[in-house]
Amino acid sequence: MSDNERSGSNEDANERAYPEFTGTVESPSLNAEVSIRVAEDRLHIESAFDDLVVMYADIEAFVFQNHTVRLTVNEDRIVLSKMGREGEWLFQALEEAYNAKVTDALHVRGRHLAQASGSFRYGDSAGQGRFCLFEDCLMILPPNRMARRLPFLFMRALKREDHTLIITMDDGQEYQLAQMGSDLDVLERGINAGVRSCHAMNVRHIEQLDPTLSAALSARAARDWPEGVAVPYSKIEKNYPSLVRSIEKKVRASRMGETLPVLQKTCDGSRLSLGCKGLTESEAEALKAAIQGDSSEEEPSELSPEQEDALRWIFWLAIPSKEGQRVVVEFAFPGEPAATYVFRTARDFDSFLAVLNRALEAGQLQRENILLPADKLSQDRYADERILIDRTPALQEIRKALAGRAIHRSGEGWKNSVLKLLEM
Repeated sequence: MSDNERSGSNEDANERAYPEFTGTVESPSLNAEVSIRVAEDRLHIESAFDDLVVMYADIEAFVFQNHTVRLTVNEDRIVLSKMGREGEWLFQALEEAYNAKVTDALHVRGRHLAQASGSFRYGDSAGQGRFCLFEDCLMILPPNRMARRLPFLFMRALKREDHTLIITMDDGQEYQLAQMGSDLDVLERGINAGVRSCHAMNVRHIEQLDPTLSAALSARAARDWPEGVAVPYSKIEKNYPSLVRSIEKKVRASRMGETLPVLQKTCDGSRLSLGCKGLTESEAEALKAAIQGDSSEEEPSELSPEQEDALRWIFWLAIPSKEGQRVVVEFAFPGEPAATYVFRTARDFDSFLAVLNRALEAGQLQRENILLPADKLSQDRYADERILIDRTPALQEIRKALAGRAIHRSGEGWKNSVLKLLEM
């Protein structure tokens, strides 16, 4: 496994220059001698009189076979040949650019720590690919749509059987990685280190929420309520009373301070689940400056300590309807109006909550991933979103489950909209 790191972050891959190639193309729309250029998000295939642009988001698979590069693109076959040794170099450049785009679209951030190549298996899927280790996750990157991002946040077990690593996620899904040779040892150590680092970050998150907790309670609370995951609020109330007091104070100051009591009465309040994510210091300061800059006063008024603290936290809740067929999800982003969504589900609430957590984490809480209609999703401008959704089953399920959104125009109008969506 190489310890070479990309210089800084994944964004650097987008600045990388790829070589151009010459050969011939066979495809439904173009058959000619062409020049072939690998770009950060697409493949340019150009003849003297025509062009063929292949977005990576539309590539179902590609292989190097018999000195040719063969692509499946939206069920069409494209064959690039007559390149000699350059055919292999084209495949390598395409694989590198394709993996960089998939990694970026799946919101992987932080340093690229190491990588290996081998075989993988999960569910009904299996193949060969690269395994790339980052600060917050492990990426499985084959030359097709079977890529998966495995966040350390959701890993529940790691074991080694013979020459295979078996990763178990919180939903019970197993991922088997094999045929890595000596790189298996490095990957195993890296995953264990990543999980420990993830837990340490969650401990710091809990300590920021409630500095009065002891070190032992903070460590336990970090496992019960990790940052970015919604969990049953009753579990927090039972085990961490001082943390609950701190949370309730922050929630009252948030955008859901007025709507939460209404939802608890309208839905099954006993099953409320709550998620929390902290903004960085720079994000909170930028938000504060933006809010004060929007003030009509010549001299912007100072925010109270409670108002300043409210700018540092994102909260969201999930709560099932009383009959259990619907789930209300509300987001409270600082500086934004509250946003309420209703989902249909045939799952039990705990199972749905696990899917919701995976979907929201994968999309970095960006609600557009859930709302974006299919006709827009097919546009080139939404290629990254298409890549993300194609490789995130939880997002696919949540998108299908969406019943609608309740608009916050007035308190009574919002409540009536929620009730109507719950009855649909």
